[in-house]
Amino acid sequence: MMKNGIWRRRLLRLLKRGRRCDRGMAAVEFAVIAPLLSITLLGVVDVAWLALQRSDMHSAVRTGGQYFMAGGLDLSEAEAIIRGSWTQAPENATVTITQFCRCGPVDCPCNVACPDGSVPDAFTKVVISAPLETIFQKEEIVYVDTIRIR
Repeated sequence: MMKNGIWRRRLLRLLKRGRRCDRGMAAVEFAVIAPLLSITLLGVVDVAWLALQRSDMHSAVRTGGQYFMAGGLDLSEAEAIIRGSWTQAPENATVTITQFCRCGPVDCPCNVACPDGSVPDAFTKVVISAPLETIFQKEEIVYVDTIRIR
């Protein structure tokens, strides 16, 4: 019977000491916070990478627009310039360049004069698109630039 009382007192003393002891609390707190910090960091990296990709695409579209504003007319050369300036283009990225004319707000053939006898306004439309996949999302991004060339 004596042994039971001794063990009970020792156990109570150990439990009281354990309540006062805070060693290891930092490790427990870190174990709780570390996954949240990691996910937040991955989210920031994900958004930054997507912003970099979008900026690169936008720059490539503007480069194509600059080519046409400088007087360039060759569509295949313009596509090569766009693809060359798009430094991080995915393999399945598309570049589409079309030319069209308008008489006022109405589309018309480029080789026919407008009803009022004026020359139709000529435009070039550059469209690039790419599926961008990040850590948390997959998104199809499209940039369009329409340039009046005449």
